[in-house]
Amino acid sequence: MKKLFNVSGIIFAAAIIVCAMAACELLNPETPQSDQTPVAGDYDVGNLTQSVGSVTAVTISPRSGKSTGARTIHYAGTGSTTYANSTTLPTAAGTYTVTFDVAAVTGWKAATGLYAGTLTIGTLTPVAGDFVISRLMQTAGSVTAVTVTPKAGKSTGAIKIYYEGTGSTTYSKSETVPATGTSGSKYTVTFDVAASTGWNAVTGLSAGTLELNDNRTPDVADYNISGTGTVTYNGSAKTVTVTAKTDRQTSPGAVTVKYSGSAGDSTTAPSAAGKYTVTFDVAAATGWNPATLVAGTLTINSAGQAQTLSVSILGTPKVGNKLTADVLKSIPGENKYQWLSGGQIIDGETNSEFVPGFEHAGKAISVKVTCGDESDTSEAVTIQLEYTVKINRYANNLYANAQIGNQSSFGSSGFTYQWFKEGQSIQGATSSSYVLNSGDISKKFKASITFNSQTVTSTEFLIPTVSSPAGTTWKAVNTENGKTYTYTLSFNNDSTCKMGVEIIDLQTSNNVPTDNPEVTGTYTQNLFLISFVFAGLEEYGNFTGDIDGNKLYLYGEGDDLTFTKQ
Repeated sequence: MKKLFNVSGIIFAAAIIVCAMAACELLNPETPQSDQTPVAGDYDVGNLTQSVGSVTAVTISPRSGKSTGARTIHYAGTGSTTYANSTTLPTAAGTYTVTFDVAAVTGWKAATGLYAGTLTIGTLTPVAGDFVISRLMQTAGSVTAVTVTPKAGKSTGAIKIYYEGTGSTTYSKSETVPATGTSGSKYTVTFDVAASTGWNAVTGLSAGTLELNDNRTPDVADYNISGTGTVTYNGSAKTVTVTAKTDRQTSPGAVTVKYSGSAGDSTTAPSAAGKYTVTFDVAAATGWNPATLVAGTLTINSAGQAQTLSVSILGTPKVGNKLTADVLKSIPGENKYQWLSGGQIIDGETNSEFVPGFEHAGKAISVKVTCGDESDTSEAVTIQLEYTVKINRYANNLYANAQIGNQSSFGSSGFTYQWFKEGQSIQGATSSSYVLNSGDISKKFKASITFNSQTVTSTEFLIPTVSSPAGTTWKAVNTENGKTYTYTLSFNNDSTCKMGVEIIDLQTSNNVPTDNPEVTGTYTQNLFLISFVFAGLEEYGNFTGDIDGNKLYLYGEGDDLTFTKQ
């Protein structure tokens, strides 16, 4: 109350002085005016609401006819924000009382402690519209992850994507891509975004519905893209072009290019300085799904920009996913790159792109770019690990592997393991491998791998009772690199066997010649499996297999194969 009375007294006294001065001027208009004193109302104040990561000074501009004396701005924490009074601009989230001093100039006195308002520095919360969602329509049998890419200027926090069956499709909510989904399957896709500088974390954002059908799906590799990258502002529109490649089968669907910048999304090529995420939509066509694909980033440098260099990281920071150093500069010359883990150099990683491996999971990855005498290091991103667990079997050993696509950890450091038999954990079975014994025949096994408090469990792996393959014939079909491979495996009664292969080129439907259209070998059988060797294929011809009813599971070099009894 004492402070309140003091302030009121000052205001009251000031009011009397102002009234007295006004009366004097009315009584004697010829009396010359003394220097005036600036007040807060003489100025326009801007930039009082800002976001972490992009804080700039509060602006204080004199109105017409008011003092142009130099302004010195002060910031002091208020409410729950602790920040001692300082002329240094705060950058942390919080609220700050802003005052300013005005230096004396001709006709105007100096003033101190004028109130400008409260600077509020907050964090933003991502919304689904901040991201480009791709691959929501896909081809059954070749399903890959839906992609969620932040638009320019939006949160770069780590992204986790979830899939859950909808309608008649049964699929429990999971981060695992529903790779085995059939045509007509539908999945609700949601995603979480981790906190990053200036941005809150958020969960459960809707990405849309993943739908599987028998149509082909366009891919960014089907198109030639030009016009992305960094260009200099000159007032003209900067157009990115996307055209279908002529050396491969591509969708005839119409292509529409879009630009996403600070002003929103537009199909009009931008001319203003700024950073733009460039995407393109491919319309549906007969036999082809529609698609939204990311073309890249277009950066237009501002006119007269100072010689600057800055770098940020594009791409979802997770193991197996490509990260790109996105450089904004107005400096001529070649860029040199060095990727860092926890601030330490990653040997050999000196390109503009980097794919984190299992060894980088949980690590803070950044990139340093040097051009001439200038250099800049990006903000670090933490590498997430999204993996599935697969059990492989060789002889009487089971191996648990964390996998992303075809990349396998084979027991990376930082992983912990637990084996299960018939749904029950096996005491002491906590390594990456498990040795089978006679009591494991016809039992179902699972393995879980935990990393950074994240536990993923494999599907069940049955140890079958091995029956004799003598006198049987089996067939397997595998499609790879534009070709279909049909394998025929037969077992004779005298412990000999043979395997033949027919290769068809999918583009021409013609047979592809091979050096070994048919190989012969011998096989043996023990408690757990069948082992056989094909002559002339010493490097790749050692195999083991399990027979389970009408299925024969063959393990060897390269991809595992599943044969069906003929």
